[in-house]
Amino acid sequence: MFLGSDEGRVLKVLATTHPNDSFGSKLLEDIDVYNPSKCNVQGQEDRRVLGLELDKDYHALFVAFTSCVIRVPLSRCTRHGACRR
Repeated sequence: MFLGSDEGRVLKVLATTHPNDSFGSKLLEDIDVYNPSKCNVQGQEDRRVLGLELDKDYHALFVAFTSCVIRVPLSRCTRHGACRR
């Protein structure tokens, strides 16, 4: 599950819907996706995430702000060492 914040961050959360599962949910990643060079229009900064759209075909998450849309790859292995897609 992906959650957007008012501070320009996206939280990647693993959540269970099974009532007998003991862990409930775990925060997997806290990603700062706001990009001032693309989103800061005329000195006005609005970091609030307005919408999230998952693109399964290209394995990406589109994050909408008031003045821009940022594409975030779902596989971010380069930031976390060796991992698998």
